Parts: sequence; C-alpha cells; structure tokens
Amino acid sequence: MIREVVPSNKVYDGCACYLCGKELAGASKKSVIKNRNNPSFWGIESKWKILCLGCIGKKFYRRLNSSKRKTFNKYLKRGYV
Repeated sequence: MIREVVPSNKVYDGCACYLCGKELAGASKKSVIKNRNNPSFWGIESKWKILCLGCIGKKFYRRLNSSKRKTFNKYLKRGYV
C-alpha cells in the first residue's frame, strides 16, 4: 500500500527579506525569524522587521558598533549570507 505525502497547510519556515525578497530560513516551526535576520539584534532601528545579512551589510554596516561588526563578519565567514 503506497501512501501519498500530504502537503502541510502552513509554511513553517518561510520568511523573506523585506528589501530584496530573498527567502530566509525560520528559526522554528512557529515561523519565528532567526536573530541574525532581525535588525534589532544588530542594534539598528529600522521600519523593516526582516532583513537578510546581505541587505544589513549594504545598508547598515557603518551603523554597527565594533562588537556587532565582529559578529557580522563571523556570520559572513560561516556562509550565512
């Protein structure tokens, strides 16, 4: 007996960058974004709530303090862009 896979009703890990529209992975099944995609995690006050690291680097890199720049560069080296 072969069973068909039933698609889920809700996209659990779907979110997108507000500026470029890039699909980003969520942090849990509750569609919560990861901290690295949240501008307030970086100390940036922005009207956009979800940004990819590429957009954060292009628009707000100069506003980051030295410790956040170090963390940002560490995330880039890990390949989270």
